[in-house]
Amino acid sequence: MASARPYGLPQVPASSPALSFPSSSAAAAVLTRARARAEAQLRSAVACERAMRWSQVVEHYTALLKTLSKEELPKDFEPGPYYSQLLFETYYHLAVAFQRQNHHKEAVQELNKAIEVASIPKIACQVGCVSRTFLHTPLFARRAYAYVKCGHLKEAIDDANKAVELDPLNPDVYCVRALVWNTVKEKKRALFDLNCSQKLKPSHISTLIIKGIIKNSLMATEGTQSLVKNKDHEKAYKLDKTSKNFFDVEDFHSPKMDDFYDRYLWSLNVPHTIMQVNLMAGSSFTSHLQSDSFHREKRMDLLPEQKAGSFICSTPTSYLDNTTFARRASYGKALKDAGLKLNANEISERILRITRAASEWSERRTPRSPVKIDSKTTVASTPGTLACKKKPEQKKSEASKTKSNK
Repeated sequence: MASARPYGLPQVPASSPALSFPSSSAAAAVLTRARARAEAQLRSAVACERAMRWSQVVEHYTALLKTLSKEELPKDFEPGPYYSQLLFETYYHLAVAFQRQNHHKEAVQELNKAIEVASIPKIACQVGCVSRTFLHTPLFARRAYAYVKCGHLKEAIDDANKAVELDPLNPDVYCVRALVWNTVKEKKRALFDLNCSQKLKPSHISTLIIKGIIKNSLMATEGTQSLVKNKDHEKAYKLDKTSKNFFDVEDFHSPKMDDFYDRYLWSLNVPHTIMQVNLMAGSSFTSHLQSDSFHREKRMDLLPEQKAGSFICSTPTSYLDNTTFARRASYGKALKDAGLKLNANEISERILRITRAASEWSERRTPRSPVKIDSKTTVASTPGTLACKKKPEQKKSEASKTKSNK
């Protein structure tokens, strides 16, 4: 299940065979010193995290990022996935440290950098478009929290929607969006998301806590709070006795939100998967790859009317046959069916648009080869169907006969 999956870039073992040796002894010495500093700074940052000394956490992670910056490394050094994984985790945990100090604007900036690191470039695109992965899910969820604290509610809703789209089988993402909806006083939408979360996991504690407090507020407006027991809170208490400490957590403005997030939305946290820094794993040097065009960045400058940021890729794509597009069409149909099951009235417009475009394209691309049966009738052969069509001369003769009979 998606909620049980730890978020982290694919690990590269320290003894990776894909190693490229420095072009000079000076470069090797620079990398050795950088590795030693980075590992010491990482261990100090993690130790301060466990002691909850957040200001020192920020200092150590900031120093680590400076050590890992391209300016501090050899000019011909091309880092590998191990380096990207370390950057991804560092930016995320630095953002968490900022949030713990109520510096949410700085947290948004660090999460933006983590999103950029986790993005996968489209090789065929000449503009520089990227693809999202499941690695973006905890980043969008955490940034939605930061946006709410910054007062950017529209951006918070957008990020919560992105998290749900990327990991629709994780009940935690629906709780995040419910917290955002509850912040903007959209309790009915929050309850809808919580119902979706509860369908995925009936014993989801954070769902029961948030749902219980929303029901309490709704019953308070109706004057029936003292007459009805809160079954959601009772069930949450049976599952976890300490959950009663969070029965007043209603939205992201709650002072207990940091502890609630770490305790009950744990699948949206990024763990530390690197404690031993190895900058050489999976890396290369451009001096060894002069003839390799794939190690050079191919991106065109943006046009005057274009803006940097989210961009819908318009790179033309060609298929040798219909199988690839048919597979995409069937996937879109599956998403549509899943949306219908969750909510029969509100289906994602994006899913509908993709499915409609796929079906129209497949109909246009379906090969039709006319086959003559006799002199009066032609048959357009299609895969699995036969459609008989009459010639124009036959239509005219039948029309004249009907007139003469009249």
